[in-house]
Amino acid sequence: MPVHTRRCGAIRFISILAILAALVASPRLAAGYRDVRQAGQALAAGNHAEAATQYTSAARRLPWLSGLWQAAGQSALAAGEYHDAVAMLEQAADRQSLTPEGWLSLAEACRLSGDFPAALEASARALERGADPASSYRQQAQIHLQMKEYASALESARLWSGAAPQEAQAHYALGLLLAAMRPEDALPDLMQAASLDPGLDAEIQSLRASLNLALLEQDPAYRLVQAGRGLAVIGEWDLASLAFHRATRAAPGYAEAWAWLGEASQQQGLDGLHYLEQAIELDPSSAMSLVMYGLYWQRQGATGAALDAFRQAVRLEPGNPAWLALAGDATARSGDVIAALGYYQEAAALAPTDPAYWRALAVFCLQYNADLPGVGLPAALEYAALVPSDWQAWDILGQAQQAMGYQASAESFYLKALELGDGRAAAAHFHLGSLYLSQGQRALAYDQWVKARNLDPQGLVGIQAATYLERYFP
Repeated sequence: MPVHTRRCGAIRFISILAILAALVASPRLAAGYRDVRQAGQALAAGNHAEAATQYTSAARRLPWLSGLWQAAGQSALAAGEYHDAVAMLEQAADRQSLTPEGWLSLAEACRLSGDFPAALEASARALERGADPASSYRQQAQIHLQMKEYASALESARLWSGAAPQEAQAHYALGLLLAAMRPEDALPDLMQAASLDPGLDAEIQSLRASLNLALLEQDPAYRLVQAGRGLAVIGEWDLASLAFHRATRAAPGYAEAWAWLGEASQQQGLDGLHYLEQAIELDPSSAMSLVMYGLYWQRQGATGAALDAFRQAVRLEPGNPAWLALAGDATARSGDVIAALGYYQEAAALAPTDPAYWRALAVFCLQYNADLPGVGLPAALEYAALVPSDWQAWDILGQAQQAMGYQASAESFYLKALELGDGRAAAAHFHLGSLYLSQGQRALAYDQWVKARNLDPQGLVGIQAATYLERYFP
């Protein structure tokens, strides 16, 4: 090789080294790598928002490192900063540096930002680029559900369960959609889900009971209403509403389908009154429709209208203890405690083996101080006899004993409730604390109220315990 050629190559090599040395010495480059290091530290500490900030800064300083915008977006997504996550991940997409998992993250960020069409597009891109099919189809099913595109959601759920046959949630999602749309086809996937995840068994067994009843119906509308009621029991009100809508389309004259649709609408945060009025107009003698109508007015604070509806239901079906209990509650709200007590007593007498009505009677007597020795305490004892393992029964007995002045027995009942509650009996802690305060045992009261507050921080009992702690132990 000629000397001048070797010299030129050496010069070029030295020039490259000089450029690299200059880059390493560049404050911008050093700051960029410092940003990356700090982002990693923030992630390790669980501070995703700070990690997103540091990755963004690094991406601007080190544009040739292609993964930084995706890292920033995924960190922002984890931090709950969905709009920022979309912007960052779109930066990565514009630079052709988004991985299949990054496209899934973009789809999720778009979904959580409310841009459902963009979410679907990003999820489809993820699938095209080799993302896990089960993750893509799961995501698409969720997006279609939020868009109330139920046929598409059903198809995506089918693909999801096919791609992940051992994933319980895939079969559960498919089973729920089928329950709302084709109840006769829902049980196989629901039972598969229960076999894969025993944690789903309670919900699935409840729904299974409703679906078994639905399958006894020949009329598709009646079948859909029965399935919808089962979905409502497990809190799936959107899908229950879908079932009720389909029932009203299948049988426009079916009053109870309209009534249940009105209830589902309220549970979804809508008004629903026009559906309820349609039900009453179609069949004024439907006790179920009247009860739904009464519940609507009770939620509006219109006690008189609610009571009228419940009383009509009782007249139509005098042997239904549930209607009597509702009438009792509305009557008490109207101020007639004596008449309300009669309704509750009649409900318990009609269903003597159902603990719910003895509990309702005992709680009513406690709440309104209505004949505790003669009615309230015996009702609480019946409740405890029927469900001796239910901590709430012993808590109610404790309250009754305390209200009647029997402090020693009240304490023993509360302690029994706590033993059975196994860390869930916040109310029993609260009531025991109140008993201890009445006895002047302030330290014991404080301990019980702290436990009640900690067990139920966002619930009524926990909030009340926190209020008492502030009042008595400022």
